[in-house]
Amino acid sequence: MKKLVLASALSLLICMSVSAGQGVYGTWLLPPMQQGALSFNVSITIEDGSLTMTNVCALNGQSSQAQVKVPSTMAGNFITVLQPGNDHQTRNGVECSINIAPSSMSYSLSPDEMNLTLTMAGQPALVLHRK
Repeated sequence: MKKLVLASALSLLICMSVSAGQGVYGTWLLPPMQQGALSFNVSITIEDGSLTMTNVCALNGQSSQAQVKVPSTMAGNFITVLQPGNDHQTRNGVECSINIAPSSMSYSLSPDEMNLTLTMAGQPALVLHRK
């Protein structure tokens, strides 16, 4: 009986440690950006071992999408992008680009896990909203 209780307690601890920090995983939306008639909608998808950035560019009812997936790690409340990545696409006359550089950023989640705040040294905090 003691072995069963110990195994159950150990199993619960393992499950708790595996699920800790999983609230950051998923797709997050940056605030939309506008440059004249051109709009940019950027999202970041955080998965175990990778980070994907997608930029949807729209102009006069036409759109193009650029996307890059790079390896990343998570430790504590830090996300580290390990390699650079970039993509450039042209579709329907709309050019769209996305770039990411190796970097480390801290993150925090709102209590309801609907907002993610990313902070890099020397940069203002960026608040993203869960998709």
